Amino acid sequence: MKISFHTYSLKEEREIRVVLRGVPKEIPVDEVKEDLLSQNLPVQSSVCSLSGVKAEQPRKRALPGQCHNCQSYGHSSRYCFHSARCVKCLGDHGTAQCTRNKDTDGPPACVLCKQKGHTANYLGCPRAPKRAPPPEKVAPRRAPARAVSSTLSYARAAAGPRNAPPAAKNTSTSADDLSQLMSVITVIDTSELAILAKKFRTAANPTEKLICLIEHASLVEAIKNKF
Repeated sequence: MKISFHTYSLKEEREIRVVLRGVPKEIPVDEVKEDLLSQNLPVQSSVCSLSGVKAEQPRKRALPGQCHNCQSYGHSSRYCFHSARCVKCLGDHGTAQCTRNKDTDGPPACVLCKQKGHTANYLGCPRAPKRAPPPEKVAPRRAPARAVSSTLSYARAAAGPRNAPPAAKNTSTSADDLSQLMSVITVIDTSELAILAKKFRTAANPTEKLICLIEHASLVEAIKNKF
């Protein structure tokens, strides 16, 4: 029916691909192949003059592979049934059948973006896949601010919601904390504290928060001296 399409190989049907590192050059490649076959490892092809002593998987590509038949990305030419397209020009033929001469026919052309000046396998092509940006670090979530009211002090609002009151370590420590808190309340203006809390909560950025603290510098200084 002359339908253009491409397929993918199943994971269990793919060939095992490994790199043997550390094999001395003096050992013939045929001996390495025979040893692998004796371990029931089918050898389709081999490359000599390897260095290192390690067997490892080939490095994965950071970008999708490109088909050498239709020049599209995301599948291989082995399972491609699209019409062949040249990597160097806009012709509907395979790259091996291309008769283009780089000296007389001018710059190459890309079949993906239809622009001249680069080949279809140029990673700077507008149609080429781009590397994904590194994931952004997620900032830790902060508890939502609580409004200051006549029954809720600024100190409690800034502390956030409390599920259960912490158990007191000892009576003397709790009494000291309460005494210190009462001494602070007696020297500061609670109405001014409420105004500062409201401004600080509605500030849009750190600069506005800093301005709020400067406007109420005397209050901040009084709290600082008491604590």
